[in-house]
Amino acid sequence: MTIPCDSHVHTPLCGHASGDPVEYVRAAAERGITILGFACHCPMTSDEFGGPRIRMGFDQIGEYRRIVRDAADLGQTLGVEVLCGIEAEYFPEPTELVAMDAMLAREPFDFVLGSVHPHLAIYKRWFAEHGIDNDAQRQRVFWRHLAEAARCGRYDAITHPDVVRCHGTIEHYDPHAHEDDIAAFCDALDEAGLCMEINTSGLFRPFGMVHPHPLILRHAAERQLPLVIGSDAHQPDRVGSGYDQVEPLLIEHGWSSMHVFRRRRHYPVKVKNDPTYPQESEHAQ
Repeated sequence: MTIPCDSHVHTPLCGHASGDPVEYVRAAAERGITILGFACHCPMTSDEFGGPRIRMGFDQIGEYRRIVRDAADLGQTLGVEVLCGIEAEYFPEPTELVAMDAMLAREPFDFVLGSVHPHLAIYKRWFAEHGIDNDAQRQRVFWRHLAEAARCGRYDAITHPDVVRCHGTIEHYDPHAHEDDIAAFCDALDEAGLCMEINTSGLFRPFGMVHPHPLILRHAAERQLPLVIGSDAHQPDRVGSGYDQVEPLLIEHGWSSMHVFRRRRHYPVKVKNDPTYPQESEHAQ
């Protein structure tokens, strides 16, 4: 494995993942991944965000920390650094984020991923209330909300930045028709100094393509946005999955490193299959 990090794996506390976190650590060690970031779905007050089949409850944060800490203890023996992050939500109604924000303020996560999930019931209701009833409108709003998420100061990276194409939110995904919106989102990331996630889970969806779409990746490359990479693994055998397909694309676009987080600061990690090559820069962003 020449990409030594996976910054987005889940735990069974999200209600739709399997495997104990220590199994994810063993899988990482077997695949040459030396930095593993857990980022399970954050708790939310409203069940319209999915409830226990999608995310842990606020009363489970302590358990989440415990099982990730146990995974980190094993990682120390296997040469895998384990980081504790969380996948947080962005939603255009701030009142829905108050409890989440309070939790983020008090918990010392290594990193916070920002997600917009337009397939959730609460988003479907919001679309209906605002008269957003076709593919073009949903895509335009999605990109606008991603840009708002990038500027809001909550997150360290924006994850799976074209998940609007999944879960039946739209029938026809057409990023080329929304290139101005995509450019504005990438500008927002650049101005905020945030990372964009390369999420390999799309390779295993029906469309068989990494998140984000090549058009979005081109805009990210033009701005040389810092990237994090994650498998979005919901089972141990998906840790690091798809990396062999992604690495040539990243190198082609000029990236030679991925970023990882510790204590909310991101650090570049070189992508190079050479044990004598320095694996981390001394400089943090």
